[in-house]
Amino acid sequence: MNRIVVLCLLFLFGAAPAAAQDLACPSGNLLSGKSPLSRPGVTNAKRLTDGFVAGEGDPWRSELTSVLADTDSHVLYDLGAITRVTAVDLKGDNNDDYVVELSDDRLSFAPLWVADPVSGQGMRRRGSRGLSGQGRYLRIRAQGGDSFYSLSEVLAFCETPSTWPPAVQVKRTSSWWWKKIVEKRDHRYRLSIAVLGLLFFIALFRIEENQKALWVASALSIAMLAVSGYRLYGARLAPWFAEWGVYVLGASVLVWAARGIWLVGQSQEARQWLERGALLWVILASATAWVNFGVFHTSRVVHYWDTFHYYVGSKYFEENEYERLYQCVLAADYEERGEADLGKRKIRDLVDNRLHYIRKDDVLRYQKTCAEHFSPERWEAFRYDTRSFRTVMGSGWWKDMLMDHGYNASPISNMVAAFLTNIGWEQQLPKVSSDRVEPSDLKRFRKRILRYTMIDLALYAAGFLMILWAFGLRATALSVLVWGTGYPWAYFWTGGSFARVPWLFMAVAAVTLLKRGYPLLSGFALSWSALLRLFPAALAGGPIASVVDRFIRRKKIQRPWLDSSDKRFIIGGVLGLAVLCSASIAVNGFDAHPQFLTNSFKHRDTPLTNHMGLPTVLSYKPSTVGRFTKDQSLEDPWAKWKQARKDIKHDRRWLHGLL
Repeated sequence: MNRIVVLCLLFLFGAAPAAAQDLACPSGNLLSGKSPLSRPGVTNAKRLTDGFVAGEGDPWRSELTSVLADTDSHVLYDLGAITRVTAVDLKGDNNDDYVVELSDDRLSFAPLWVADPVSGQGMRRRGSRGLSGQGRYLRIRAQGGDSFYSLSEVLAFCETPSTWPPAVQVKRTSSWWWKKIVEKRDHRYRLSIAVLGLLFFIALFRIEENQKALWVASALSIAMLAVSGYRLYGARLAPWFAEWGVYVLGASVLVWAARGIWLVGQSQEARQWLERGALLWVILASATAWVNFGVFHTSRVVHYWDTFHYYVGSKYFEENEYERLYQCVLAADYEERGEADLGKRKIRDLVDNRLHYIRKDDVLRYQKTCAEHFSPERWEAFRYDTRSFRTVMGSGWWKDMLMDHGYNASPISNMVAAFLTNIGWEQQLPKVSSDRVEPSDLKRFRKRILRYTMIDLALYAAGFLMILWAFGLRATALSVLVWGTGYPWAYFWTGGSFARVPWLFMAVAAVTLLKRGYPLLSGFALSWSALLRLFPAALAGGPIASVVDRFIRRKKIQRPWLDSSDKRFIIGGVLGLAVLCSASIAVNGFDAHPQFLTNSFKHRDTPLTNHMGLPTVLSYKPSTVGRFTKDQSLEDPWAKWKQARKDIKHDRRWLHGLL
């Protein structure tokens, strides 16, 4: 009996180690050449285990990547037996989380490792060893980021390779060398539309002299539409065009052309029909060019970099004003990620525009300063917003953003933007405070930001409708052509952002309202536009010149040199200044206005690569352009270039004075 008891005890105590030792542990990559058991929402899953890895920084979507449609998409592999996994290596899109999980039964999965977002653009390699997990089924899914997910290769190991990261066979995608050509090709498409548009309007204005010019203009409008449609076809963010849009557009053009030909055949007036249709094609082609032919910002509609400044900048202006935005972002990052996040990180000092490396002492000082201006509730909200933007943008892009030039909206602009961004801010906070953004919260955040960016797009549309109302279809088509093909206002700069368009809308409103006989509203709108961006005040030069001309010729003309329309325009402008400035002082406080002036003078005195105007032209010298003066060894690589521009501007100030 005693022997039986002893044998039973030996069996019980020896079973667990034996089971542990029986875990499968094949050598090499556990996933090499495997086909997935399932891959819902995943395209070309074989690329994950075919042994070829896309190059570092290659495009997220190519012949070497597998695309995951959304956060519900995943790829599942059967390892054949319960297997120990100690290391994982993968290459995925830079600004997303990739979750690796294990399961024994395909029903419940335990997380093994999360590949966090990394710096840089495109496909980026991440890996981890020293993991401890076991299971028969290995699942990979994506979360966070910008909702555009892709993987190139996934490797999993039981025995961690002696060389880490493990050797892989890199294969550069054809899209890699084609990428720059495509970018230039898009510029050529846009230039083609601009040239065709110019020829179109030349032909349009010659219709009175030569009726054949109408057919030339019609053909040119179709050519513009064909160029934009060809480039739009297959755009990632415009799948509807390839599915049904191209057929609707083609049918519309055919109906328009057929009716025009029929009208001519019946000896009826066809000019109005053909001209209006052609102008609509010009508008459509030009608008398509503005959104980069459906590419927008490569893979997203929202310009998160720019939107961050105007959304977060206005929402927390009371706490950050113009100088503390980047400091408090760093303080929030440090609270959540610690000192390791500071390595070789730079920030733009928004007090003097100086670019410098961050030290721990700087961040501790920033924390103290920010704590003095934020309440605990507002600080939690600020942390949540910055965390969400960082998750969507990716760490690399996020860190680069803090080398920009801050939030620079005028107090009048901030008054409206701050009201909009602070609506329901308490309800936007997650129920449970965390250093990570949950997928459901991130989805709501992206939708909220998209709604704010739609305001600017709506103002663009409203502005063009006002031009149509005041000046007609020809002027509208010409303005859309210039807007859609010009560079300084391209989608790349401010498209998909927030609070960037109100000044333009108000300027357009001022001109169109004056044209339609509403001088009081025109003056008010012009003063509003000027208070948003200052330079639109130059539009008042037209009415002022007219008044001055009538004053000089007052003895020769029958009408008063200052009539009731002029008086209403002036009253509207003065009223706008009084009402808006008073409201701004009540909302922002008086100090915001001198702070804005100081901030504006700071930027005026800091040469930037996107400055425009006469001083910028006069400070140009071929030998001091960026490719000769940019020095990456300096804390601010552009320091020599900036100083050279300042010196040249100073030396040529006499020429500026003459002009």
